Amino acid sequence: MGAGLLVLLYVGLLWALPAYVAERIGEGKQRPGLVWWGICLGWAGVAVAACMADGVGRDAGRCPHCLSLIPRQATRCRHCAGAVTPLPPDR
Repeated sequence: MGAGLLVLLYVGLLWALPAYVAERIGEGKQRPGLVWWGICLGWAGVAVAACMADGVGRDAGRCPHCLSLIPRQATRCRHCAGAVTPLPPDR
């Protein structure tokens, strides 16, 4: 095998693939940003992401001002202090 192919295999299996798998796990658990667990920790980060509890799910919405996650019943964003209209129950 050539050295270039070994480097490509190394980067793919030990860096890019764990980042992709961690992000997919994060999407399923409604926890955005778990790609960094895969990038920084590799396969150990994927294992940690798989063991995490589900994220905010349906109990949160996005602030129209700063786009941070806020509880559905909130009337003011805790991050930017912008006034928001409470979202209706999602059930």
